[in-house]
Amino acid sequence: MKSNILTDHTLIIDELEKRIKFHNLNFILGFLPNGSYLVGGYIRDIILGRRTEMVDVDIVVPVDAILIGKKII
Repeated sequence: MKSNILTDHTLIIDELEKRIKFHNLNFILGFLPNGSYLVGGYIRDIILGRRTEMVDVDIVVPVDAILIGKKII
């Protein structure tokens, strides 16, 4: 049972990486400090295996959120 959970987790990470590259979110990831998280509807849909074209990503950062936001825009 444990290996199935690990496999599912690996598949989710692989799908996240593919979609992030597809939507060119790598640009944004370069500005994020360690301890940052991508959250939101888009991430939820990937985890649940839903196909969606709407990219709805929120970013949680541990420090300097305003400065990082200005660099991303």
